[in-house]
Amino acid sequence: MTSVIQDRVCDDRPRARDERACCLRDLVGVTYAEEETKAMAAEIEVVDRPNDEGTMQWAELCICTLSGYRDPPAGVLIREGLHYNPYFPGRAFALHKMLIDGVVEYEVGTPATEAQMGKDVVSFLSWAAEPEMGERKQMGFKGSSFCRLHCYKLLAIGISEEGKNEYFRENDRI
Repeated sequence: MTSVIQDRVCDDRPRARDERACCLRDLVGVTYAEEETKAMAAEIEVVDRPNDEGTMQWAELCICTLSGYRDPPAGVLIREGLHYNPYFPGRAFALHKMLIDGVVEYEVGTPATEAQMGKDVVSFLSWAAEPEMGERKQMGFKGSSFCRLHCYKLLAIGISEEGKNEYFRENDRI
């Protein structure tokens, strides 16, 4: 679903065609020197959960930014070429509105609202950042199931060993 949105809505934006994550370290020696890449990384502040003041997570912030275009309130002037978005820092955004209700038709009949498309774009971006997450979760589930099964076995053996020990202690007394 998201690739449909990506092709129809974001087709004018450059993007990686392959489906693996691209890290800043991947740019060293390709497009930037190591010092330039370190300088770029130092400027980036990553927030992946609410801070002490309750600031939104990045996914919620992205969805709000993608679907938050509005007319500016009375008395707020926005320069030409900028668009008012209350969720964007500074509230003036140069990127034009990308998500419009009904611009995409989902095969499963899901209504193509701005909010739904925003969620789909963010889901795709999350997956593109860590395509192996599903495999890691599955491996974690298998590992925890394996450990749980063996704990039950050890518990059963321990109980049966206690029973044998009591039996032998009673028979030794006779």
